[in-house]
Amino acid sequence: MTAVAVSVVRAVGCDGSSTRALLPTSPGGVPWNDGFSWKYVNYTPLVVGGTLLALRLAWELRMKNRYTGPRSTVDLPAEVPLLRPLAPVRSQAARILGGG
Repeated sequence: MTAVAVSVVRAVGCDGSSTRALLPTSPGGVPWNDGFSWKYVNYTPLVVGGTLLALRLAWELRMKNRYTGPRSTVDLPAEVPLLRPLAPVRSQAARILGGG
């Protein structure tokens, strides 16, 4: 099996298990069902959605204007370069597959 096929299988498996975690665990937890009761509701989608909404609102209303990026807290001597060139690094996948 190729690396791409393995990646696709893993992605589908993760998406499937994540989707199943968001679904109601019994028919009584489905809001449009006749036997609906709040004691059967899966609160995972509500908590995840509420958290994502709160984070998005916080970012839009305040944090995007407050965050200015990383700050240097060390005063380096003038002869020390701030950036040094890095040697190219082959990825682990390239080493395993014998490419690049």
